[in-house]
Amino acid sequence: VRVNALAMANRWIFLPDEVQVFISSDGENFGLIGSKSHSFNHQTGENQIVPFIINTESVSGRYLKVVGKNAGMLPDWHKGAGNPAWLFVDEVVIEE
Repeated sequence: VRVNALAMANRWIFLPDEVQVFISSDGENFGLIGSKSHSFNHQTGENQIVPFIINTESVSGRYLKVVGKNAGMLPDWHKGAGNPAWLFVDEVVIEE
């Protein structure tokens, strides 16, 4: 499972702290099948698209839930400190 996220700190867009992937057969009871965090340093000011790739064992289910944990409030070093960070992601890609 792959999700790309945008890092553009000068526009208040931060990567998710973590991306989690859950699977379910009934759409109500989900189990975590993998997660991915990053080591990107937003203070560099670099704009970048960062892939979050979650490799899993072979699993089957009907429903997939992807949760991106927002960075929350902008940190003290940021010119917008104390305001909420934006989270931009693109489509979810599932490879069988």
